[in-house]
Amino acid sequence: MLKRKILKWLPTLLPILTLIIGIVINRLININLPFNTFQETVINVLGVLCFFAAVHFVFIALYASEAKKREETWIQNFGRPAEMIYEPPNDRTGEYIHKIMEFIRQVSDGDEILIMTQHRIPLSPADHNKASQDAREAYSKLLLQKVKEKNISYHRIFCFENVADTTEINNIEINNKTLRQWHVDHCRELLQIKKEKDNTGNISLKKSRIKIGAGIFIIRGKVGSILIDVYDTNSGKTATNSSLFFYSPPNAQIIEQMYKWFTEVEKDADTKPVKEVA
Repeated sequence: MLKRKILKWLPTLLPILTLIIGIVINRLININLPFNTFQETVINVLGVLCFFAAVHFVFIALYASEAKKREETWIQNFGRPAEMIYEPPNDRTGEYIHKIMEFIRQVSDGDEILIMTQHRIPLSPADHNKASQDAREAYSKLLLQKVKEKNISYHRIFCFENVADTTEINNIEINNKTLRQWHVDHCRELLQIKKEKDNTGNISLKKSRIKIGAGIFIIRGKVGSILIDVYDTNSGKTATNSSLFFYSPPNAQIIEQMYKWFTEVEKDADTKPVKEVA
């Protein structure tokens, strides 16, 4: 690794070292340089330095271009490897949400979006900073815009864990006591879109008990993400701030398994349709 870094910067370092050594030797032995003054010598050597620096930057640009092409060829032939995103609880930038938005923008005719998230009752205090909150609101808006397009399927399940585990799922209302306000607004608009646009079952909104200890985002046949709760030793809290992404290819089987988990929860007796938002 160190050798590679040295070779990368060699075109720039070489003329700098040449300039320094030349000046030192000239001072020590008073060699007659082919220029009239020492200042003229420095100016000419700096000109050579600028030339080599320009060559170096051209080299970097060409190398970056080739690296990009190699990456694209690798993805095309072998698929995109799995990756993980982790955001510290106190320094969230909405990176995960922006990654999800990247895939939602690519959703096209016939695609199916499935999202299942888990929530506790009563709500814990919000710990999202402004960047994270803005990202979530932009994500909600983009998702609803996509749902309005023709032949885009969107199925959403909110899974609730009651602290006392006594509340019947039918008695759990979708409101700002059970969900964040942006979730509530999202559900309200989604039901309106379903009422106006959907007569084929392409849109569904449901509530259930927590059956799987992780949140799920899926664009079937393309990408799947698992949201993971991570305990933070500094705050003493557990927050959903880490996620694993799987792509097809090469992880089509994992995405299909996630799809199977979703459909199993969707068909469960505890899962009920959301008909209105309080």
